[in-house]
Amino acid sequence: MNDIVIPEITISLRDLVNAILLYLACLGVVMVASRYREWLKAAIWRRGSIYWILTVISVAVFLPAIWETLRIVTGNGNIFDRNPRKYVMLFATITGPLFIIWRMYIAHYQTNTAEEDSITERVDKAIDSLGSVEVAKKDAEAPPEPNIKARLAAIYSLERVAQESPRSHVKIMETLCLYIQSNSKADTATLLPENSQHSVAAWRERVPPVRIDIQASIDVIARRNDAQILNEITEKYTLDLRECNLQRVNFRTGKFDLASMEECHLDFAQMDGAELNGAVLNRATLNGAKLEGARLNGAELNGAKLNEANLDRAELNGAKCNGAELNGAMLRLAKLNGAVLVGAKLHGADLNGVAINRAVANGADLRGAKLNGAMLKEAVLNQVMFNGAELNGAELNRAALNRAVLIGAELNGAKLDGVNFSGANMERAAVKSTDLSGAVRLSEMQLNALFGDQSTTLPAGMKRPDGWPEDDLDYSEFYTQWQAAKKEAGLP
Repeated sequence: MNDIVIPEITISLRDLVNAILLYLACLGVVMVASRYREWLKAAIWRRGSIYWILTVISVAVFLPAIWETLRIVTGNGNIFDRNPRKYVMLFATITGPLFIIWRMYIAHYQTNTAEEDSITERVDKAIDSLGSVEVAKKDAEAPPEPNIKARLAAIYSLERVAQESPRSHVKIMETLCLYIQSNSKADTATLLPENSQHSVAAWRERVPPVRIDIQASIDVIARRNDAQILNEITEKYTLDLRECNLQRVNFRTGKFDLASMEECHLDFAQMDGAELNGAVLNRATLNGAKLEGARLNGAELNGAKLNEANLDRAELNGAKCNGAELNGAMLRLAKLNGAVLVGAKLHGADLNGVAINRAVANGADLRGAKLNGAMLKEAVLNQVMFNGAELNGAELNRAALNRAVLIGAELNGAKLDGVNFSGANMERAAVKSTDLSGAVRLSEMQLNALFGDQSTTLPAGMKRPDGWPEDDLDYSEFYTQWQAAKKEAGLP
């Protein structure tokens, strides 16, 4: 048997390192391609991508020919010795890619034009369908009714076009907003009668459900992705839903930042988790609306009505709520830092744990409101009515309470360091376990009007009022005696 001879293989260290690096690079390409294969497939098979790939290949072929031509011109090379046919090959090599690139550009332009024409045709057809109506067959004299089925198909067709064509997105949003404004006007809303004895909850039963096509339009707007929203920002477009009837509409945690919704009827709307930062909601009605966890930072709610609305954990930092009505509203753990609530009505509102630091609420009505554990540091609360309000454990350090009314309020355990009580009416306000030593401009008359016990820390140089219990009472006993003191003073 013949022996098998294996020749000696010699490889340099440099070649070995290059081989390893090449292997790692290939492995990395394979891993990336595996992870993003769907995206790569979608990107490569788009017509535009194919054109660019072919263009790169053509240029790669074109450049070597240019290089050889330059060598000939400069006298550094001669590829035509004894073979004139190579002139033809060089000419073809130079002009061929140029022709290919030109043809690809023309094809790409024609394709884009055809696609734009197709999109325009689809948009126009959908817009025409938005006005589709049905005529009753039995009663020819009856007014035509909206063809909901055809209109829904048109709305969803517009959504698909907006996703496929970024250029058409803003136009489609304008169309949908105009459709909502035209088909659900503010004057169609069911209003709560003035001076009605019915509660907001009882009124809800009289408010009809939202029309299907209107809800579908809002759904399409709410489903906008980040790229579409960025397109709106680039074109300086904002949603326009002014003076619409959107009662009971579900906003499905959509993004409606900077939207214009002035004088809009949003009673009982489902807006939990919705993005409404910077939205304009002046004089809008949101009675009984659900805004739990919604973000309304910097929003304008001047004169808006949010009676019995649920704003638990909502963000309204820097919001403008001048003259807004939030009677009976729930704002537990909400954030209103730096908000403006001048003249706002929050009678009986639940603001336990709310953060209203550095807010301005001059003249606001907080009678009977619950602000236990609330953060009101450096807030401007001049002439605010806190009659019967609960501020147990609240932090009001350096807040301004000039001429505020705290008759019968609870300030047990409240932090009042640096609080300005100038001219404040504090008759029979409860201050058990409260440190008043850091209060500013607290007069003897105001102190005598308060009701505390041995646990209350007084300002330096002030005498404990005669009517206060001498012992540190437990809360139940303190509450009983406080109620008796209020009744004696003629307070509820």
